Parts: sequence; C-alpha cells; structure tokens
Amino acid sequence: MTEPAAAEPLRIQTRPLRESDHPCIYSDFLRSYRESDHTDGIPNTPFFDVHKQEWAAVLAVFTVLVAHPESDDDEICGWIAFKNRTVAWVYVKKVPWRGTGIGRLLMTEAGFLPGRPLSALYASSWALRRARHAGYPVTMIAHGEAVRLLLGAG
Repeated sequence: MTEPAAAEPLRIQTRPLRESDHPCIYSDFLRSYRESDHTDGIPNTPFFDVHKQEWAAVLAVFTVLVAHPESDDDEICGWIAFKNRTVAWVYVKKVPWRGTGIGRLLMTEAGFLPGRPLSALYASSWALRRARHAGYPVTMIAHGEAVRLLLGAG
C-alpha cells in the first residue's frame, strides 16, 4: 500500500496595495472595525460616514501590504496598513486564513517584531490582547496624534 502524498505547504507572499484592492480593503476594515468593541454605541450612519473618510486618509499616508497565496496574487488572504512604528489595522480573512500565521507574516514583512514597541491607530480589545500575548508591546495612539498622522504630519 502506498502512502498518501503529503499536502504541499501553502506558500503565502506579500505585495504592495493595488488600486483594484481598495474596495476589498475598505470593506474589510469598515466591517471588522464596526464589529469591534471600540465602536459600541456609535450609530451606523455616523460610523460609516466618519470612518470611510478616515480610512481614505489612512490609505493616502500609510503603506499597505497584501498577503496572497503564491499561486494567485489576486486572492487577498489579509493585509496590514502601517507607517513607521504605527499599525493602522491588520486584517486576516477568517476562512480559511486565520490561524495560519498570516498575521505574523504581515507584521514581520512590515518590520514589526515581538518585543519592539509599536502603536495602533485602530484596534479592538480582542486584537490588542492577541498582539500583546504574541509579544508585541502595543499602545493605542491618542486622538490628537492620530489626526496628525492622518493629515500626514506625523
């Protein structure tokens, strides 16, 4: 009897953001941040009005790396938006990508290593706990500093 062939490990790569990625990135961020505990009590209309504008500013001044399977650079597994030592948001699609190391890959590719301090522009309590548990000493940016970053002054 022959052994079944071992599944080849999934190879994930990163690439820069493309214009065609914008609808997906907007949707991923707005939907996932809307579900976070940091937006409790904000009605939908003002939430989406404000955060669509803020996210446009993020995409204008932050770098975005997109994770994709090696065999298909159009399939977005996840992405990270960052500038200097600040992460705006890290997103990994739930099925089938979460828990496969894509978030860690994105953090590493963006230059964020465990043990080195970093700041977060947006987050949820869940994400902050996971980041700190993984060894990232992350702090939230105060609103005034966030506005400076989004205006390109930081």
